[in-house]
Amino acid sequence: MQGQELTPLSHSSPLFFGGLGVARYLGHLSYRVFKDSIVFPFALSAVGFAIIWLGVLWQRREAQWSTRLRACLPAPLRELIEARAAR
Repeated sequence: MQGQELTPLSHSSPLFFGGLGVARYLGHLSYRVFKDSIVFPFALSAVGFAIIWLGVLWQRREAQWSTRLRACLPAPLRELIEARAAR
């Protein structure tokens, strides 16, 4: 890949393995730490629904939120992002 920079999040493998790590840790929590808890599965379900809801909101309002978040970035970083988007 000559002439292209690779960023850590530009590929899906880090996301895949990160997801496996999160699933493993949640399995550890559910089977060992909170094995006698009745509330943990409901709390975990609530967190899952919140993540899905935020994903739907992000999809609907991505342009607005991206503009607001980019306005908070320092100027050099914002220019770098805009230059990479123009390619």
